[in-house]
Amino acid sequence: MKMKMMALALSTLAGTALAQPGAFTDLGNRTTAQTFSQLVTLNAPNDIQWFRVVLPPTLSTIGYVDIWTVPTANPVPATDMSDTEMGLYDAVGNGAVATAAFSDDDAGPGLHAQLTFGSSTAPRPAVTFGALSVGAARNGNDGNLAGGEYYLAVGRFNVTFVNSGFGATSTYTGTQTETLLNFEINPPTDPYPPTGTGSVAPGSVEPGNPVLFTVNVTPGGNPASASITVVGDLSAIGGSSSASFHDDGLNGDVTASDNTYSYSYMIPGGTAGGPYSVAATITDDLARTGNVTINGSVFNPTDIGQIGAGAGGSEVVTTVDVAIAPAGVNWLRFSIGADVLNGSTNYLDIDTEPSVFDGPPAIGSINDTELGMYDSAGTFLDTDDDDGTDWHSQLTYGDNANIRPAIGNAAIAGGNGRDGDLTTGNYFLAVGCFNSVFLTNFNATSTSAASGTVQVNFRTNIPGGGGPACGLADVGGVGGAPGADNHLDNNDFVVFIDYFFNQNPIADQGATGGAPGPDGAYDNNDFIVFIDNFFNAPASCR
Repeated sequence: MKMKMMALALSTLAGTALAQPGAFTDLGNRTTAQTFSQLVTLNAPNDIQWFRVVLPPTLSTIGYVDIWTVPTANPVPATDMSDTEMGLYDAVGNGAVATAAFSDDDAGPGLHAQLTFGSSTAPRPAVTFGALSVGAARNGNDGNLAGGEYYLAVGRFNVTFVNSGFGATSTYTGTQTETLLNFEINPPTDPYPPTGTGSVAPGSVEPGNPVLFTVNVTPGGNPASASITVVGDLSAIGGSSSASFHDDGLNGDVTASDNTYSYSYMIPGGTAGGPYSVAATITDDLARTGNVTINGSVFNPTDIGQIGAGAGGSEVVTTVDVAIAPAGVNWLRFSIGADVLNGSTNYLDIDTEPSVFDGPPAIGSINDTELGMYDSAGTFLDTDDDDGTDWHSQLTYGDNANIRPAIGNAAIAGGNGRDGDLTTGNYFLAVGCFNSVFLTNFNATSTSAASGTVQVNFRTNIPGGGGPACGLADVGGVGGAPGADNHLDNNDFVVFIDYFFNQNPIADQGATGGAPGPDGAYDNNDFIVFIDNFFNAPASCR
């Protein structure tokens, strides 16, 4: 079995149907029980052959659609593809199912491709062909399909499938050009209830921010559902236990009457961090029901303020101990001031190492960490698993000409800027144990049973003072968000006061007699110096 990296789509054109493939073979309406084959011929190097087909819905209990390839003859002609790949897309170019299961490489006989949707209760016989190894079971393990129009991409290994925009590209330029494409279709004939799949965006969210829940519904059949309602229980996150989802273009719903039901909700401030589940019930006019569970998480990041503030061109190391629960991911929020981290002399290196509170490195939970970096909008930027010493993690930005020495007591590898550049702004760092998964929209999850405390080190060198362009008083952004924004206003007072009472080192700006500089104490001197810094900043900061 070959290992492949599946490309993830990071964006789509909201509300806009993407163009169909430029050329395709139309296989017609195939919504009745049938088995048929179609010859596939690649016409040029890097070619992908596309097929349009209308398919019936499938459920995990009844109805199925199986698709696979085999050689065109036995013995196998030299011109046949020995290693096929295929991906199934919906009418607007997204993967037919929400996971990587919309495409396949080797599940069929030999190195041939196979997709199997629908019934798992009555598996179909595995596909065999001549001397090729037997294909995987046809048991619907690729998920369920909503009935409708689909586009199938078929190519010869190596093909990359992207889960949007009909994204399928091939690097194959050889002489193997033919294969036989097969369909076995059995639509549901007994009455079946409505079903659906649910999601929430962003997948992880800080309290006080909105989320959008969606349920994509496949109506019931035999007879067809005439009307549908979707009701969700949001009580786990402080909401209604009977929230009515919308398919009318309101309350976050994008398109009316498209069987996508939506509910926009603001996560209340003070909501405890951790995973949550929303149970949604789909009901049609015949009182048939289906159930969907939507999983998300709330995170409450530890705010460590501006990294490198007041560095004055010298290196500054900030360390934070982070507790990680089983199957948990913890979050840190920090900001970078006016100086941009780029490939010259500025840098930020982030390392993990065993926490001094956890004893020797032999404790398993702190031996294998993973990091995920996000910007203030929740866009996933970078991840690392093992670039630090042993199985520890490291992210390194900026200066790519000078390798920094190891820091910390675990001999973490030096930084060299290999992860690129960062600009001024707020950032979030997700910290987890192996195995963690980081996706966009603050979506960070872990399946690790390990737990413990890990130390995270931030090493910075930001020339030009390291602080914000508007001085040390520039600590707050719009809405009282921590971080410099090159503008002095009430937000800076709000954040400074919060820092002061939480004894954040950024608030330690004054010493005895109102002299500038930290002294380890949090008292009136800090307010005096902060106010002085605020009113003596450049006029451009107002």
